[in-house]
Amino acid sequence: MVSMRKNFVIIGIILIIIGVVIFASSMYIATSSLHYNEINLAPGQQYSLHVTNTGIFMYKSNISYPVKLLQDNVTLTSSSYKSGYYSYVVEPSNAHAIINIYNNYTVPLEIVYANIPISSSVVISGLLVIIAIVLVIAGIVIAIYGAIKK
Repeated sequence: MVSMRKNFVIIGIILIIIGVVIFASSMYIATSSLHYNEINLAPGQQYSLHVTNTGIFMYKSNISYPVKLLQDNVTLTSSSYKSGYYSYVVEPSNAHAIINIYNNYTVPLEIVYANIPISSSVVISGLLVIIAIVLVIAGIVIAIYGAIKK
């Protein structure tokens, strides 16, 4: 009976380790497609961001008003504001799509932005996160069961 309990604990620990490895892999996959940057713009200055895929563009700045976004071969739709972040759905019309972030204020801007393409790698990483969570929970339950089983 002791070996059976030990086997359950070992199986549980193995499932937890596999779940953690899958979770870490999925985070690497997701962040490898993420374009993240922090920029500083003087008044009247602009920054050009090249966009190649449909996705989500979001930013946060040091002022409480939206910055001016100039669109070149790209459409920004479905804008929203939540927790200090402005976000837009980005739809480029060709391979030369650019979002120009323009400081139309009289103070310097500090902007942190992320461009998250909607691609198969993002979907796959989301599915891997779900699988990892299920494996970790199952591993914990099996390990606990093996530890307390008489």
